[in-house]
Amino acid sequence: MKGEFTANQDKISIKVNYPGEEGWLDYITLNARRKLILSNHQLRFRDAQSINFASTVFELQGTAQDLEIWDITQPLSAVRQTFSSVGNTIRFGVPTSNIKEFVAFTPTQAFEPVSIEKIANQNIHGLQELDMVILFHPLFRAQAARLAEHRNTYSKFNVDTVNIFALYNEFSSGRQDPTAIRDFARMMHKNTHVLSTCCYLEMALLIIEI
Repeated sequence: MKGEFTANQDKISIKVNYPGEEGWLDYITLNARRKLILSNHQLRFRDAQSINFASTVFELQGTAQDLEIWDITQPLSAVRQTFSSVGNTIRFGVPTSNIKEFVAFTPTQAFEPVSIEKIANQNIHGLQELDMVILFHPLFRAQAARLAEHRNTYSKFNVDTVNIFALYNEFSSGRQDPTAIRDFARMMHKNTHVLSTCCYLEMALLIIEI
């Protein structure tokens, strides 16, 4: 759902009603037009109304000392934006046949990537022709392996185990998103059914910490 309103103050309160139904609010996004005033933080901005004009001049208020402005419309092909300044007013103009996005900052404010962990090479997409997959939390690695061995020996199942966090890395960019499990199960069913005329994935078991 979406809507427009005019705010009369800086603090905005939003109340969502679900008459007669249930709903779970994931997030709220606000797009607002405001003056571009530089502070001690990075300023990221764009203007949806700019596409109504062939070109647009953006004006920022603040000091231009050590300032850099980058066009990040294409994040993987960011371009440094030239600008002019008079006093505390900074201006630059660009063609706006499409919405352009920019970030203004000084090098001392630039964010630095944080290394969380090294990810070993993996290829969960390469799993094929399994009767059963056991998804496990690392705390239950030994139990998952023991169960897989039992099903392989006793039930003659072709079984493999998958670390749930490895699955998240490959199917949801590391986010702990349950839809990653769904997408994995769908891929396994499709792959085994297409590649084999004798079998397809029959079951998946999830072992997690509660």
